[in-house]
Amino acid sequence: MLKFGLVGAAAILLTGCSDSLPPEEITKICTNYSELAGSMMKARQSGATMAVMMSKANGLSIAEGYVKDAFRIPRYSLPAQQVRAAENFSDEKFRQCHDEF
Repeated sequence: MLKFGLVGAAAILLTGCSDSLPPEEITKICTNYSELAGSMMKARQSGATMAVMMSKANGLSIAEGYVKDAFRIPRYSLPAQQVRAAENFSDEKFRQCHDEF
């Protein structure tokens, strides 16, 4: 259910070398962040607790930040709303990542 550790860790390690990355690498990194965020919001919308999600973040600050951000958004009861919440969250984190480069 909560599978965001490795994807997030890979993205975080790659961003350490971001002095002048080609656009396709930036897109790849931001896609990893976006997938991490989407997984977190799906878990949140499925009823995962904040404590469980924080433990899965393994102390990675970006992952912990995403957990906190996910819990600022309500948990929706309708499946379509839950899917939309995950998609919107994922898209927003992708945009934020691109803005950082």
